[in-house]
Amino acid sequence: LSIKTSTAMVFHAFQKLQLSSLVDLVASLLFVFFVVFISFSNGSVMDIMFIWFLATLIAAFLGVFISRNLFNFGSLFDTGLISFKSIFSFFRLKFFKDALPAGFLFIVSTIYNRVDILILQHFKGSEAVASYGLPYRVYDQTILIAAFLMASLFPILAKSFSENKKHEL
Repeated sequence: LSIKTSTAMVFHAFQKLQLSSLVDLVASLLFVFFVVFISFSNGSVMDIMFIWFLATLIAAFLGVFISRNLFNFGSLFDTGLISFKSIFSFFRLKFFKDALPAGFLFIVSTIYNRVDILILQHFKGSEAVASYGLPYRVYDQTILIAAFLMASLFPILAKSFSENKKHEL
């Protein structure tokens, strides 16, 4: 999922949103196709989870295959700094330091958005969580509209801001 999301960021950075949509469409179609197949063969929830994993994995490979023409992923790694003698060589990657703030943001955001469910389940049980979950999902889906709008506009706004800064200098 992280690899698929990373390729989506590459598509957004190069304003190739149609490619990001294509990868998401392939993942969704594969998932729906296999879920229908599993449901007719009396599959379990674990089978559906495996199908989701498989569809995401295929979409990630497709995303990497398509995005390799836009971005050289090898440039993220400084081969002179990587030493396989040390288990901590991963921390020497150039992009790791830049990715830390976004990683912490995602971790804090995930905890913040789910702590209420844990508290509710502890005090009221699973039935209360189910009643709470439906409106929460509706809220999550309506927030996606703003997120998609900003994700679509961000590369254009960033480019415009960069060009305006160049003219000011």
